[in-house]
Amino acid sequence: MQATGHDGVTDAAPDVRFPRTYLVMLAAVGGLGLGMLIVYFDYSSWSHRAREFAHSGPFLFWLGLICAQTMLWTLALPPLLGTFRRHWHARTGTSVWGEVVPSAVVLTILVVTLSLVPHLIGPAPDFIPRQFPKILILTAFALLVALIASMAIWLIRGRAEALGHSSSITRGELQTYLRLRTDLEWLLGFLGAVIGLAVLASAEIQNVFHAYDKKAHLGAEGVILYGLVLSLLVALIYLPTFATLQRTGTCIRDSVEGLPRPADPTLEARLAKRKALDELLRLQISASASFRASVAILSPLIGSLTSLLPRLGG
Repeated sequence: MQATGHDGVTDAAPDVRFPRTYLVMLAAVGGLGLGMLIVYFDYSSWSHRAREFAHSGPFLFWLGLICAQTMLWTLALPPLLGTFRRHWHARTGTSVWGEVVPSAVVLTILVVTLSLVPHLIGPAPDFIPRQFPKILILTAFALLVALIASMAIWLIRGRAEALGHSSSITRGELQTYLRLRTDLEWLLGFLGAVIGLAVLASAEIQNVFHAYDKKAHLGAEGVILYGLVLSLLVALIYLPTFATLQRTGTCIRDSVEGLPRPADPTLEARLAKRKALDELLRLQISASASFRASVAILSPLIGSLTSLLPRLGG
């Protein structure tokens, strides 16, 4: 089933067709191979010490986190691109240059700065050859997929603002609004997972440095600050769009059923209708939805706090 919004662009219904299991498994294996390739492509040039260290617990745990990231990117990138394309085709004229482009530029600058500053302040020991370029490649991939998710969120904001200005709400526009909310929820979860895993890998690499060179400073404070800043960044990406959807949902509810006067004889029935609309439009955030959003937003900070845990690899 499909619904057409006021902007004339068709939104597919939420019943998404999932790929075959074997395709998902192949994509997971491909993502795993990508992570291994980035780390091991120059294995023939590794020193004996680096090859021996590659069998240690801290290194293997860090490698597992890297592969988890690349598997997540590979599995989520097709639906992510599909979601982005759908909202891009339905974009409003002002949202691209007024919201998406400047926000993308600021996000890129912030992430690049956060990635480069720690290396410039204090170069870390190289436990594998070309360590810093490899980490930059991984950071670039993470930034790319996070940027696509973020731009889709900002496009959703533009569409929500346009819906809020509609003079009359049709069934198709109502379905469009509900799909915008569904997409925003899964994009937030994906964004939190991508950034959270990246911060978790950054936290674990401090343990790798220490295992490779006992004199290396763990830098737990810096990793925690890194996670805190990225958690704030996720909140800044998500909350304005969420607030816009809330305001649009309120406008839709009020256009369908306005607030009655206390003396209205149909007061109880109209209030019940407004409550039903609140539930339909998800204006009353449930405890579970609030918990999921909080976890997604705080996932970078939670990941950074793992640097305070005992080193798992020993």
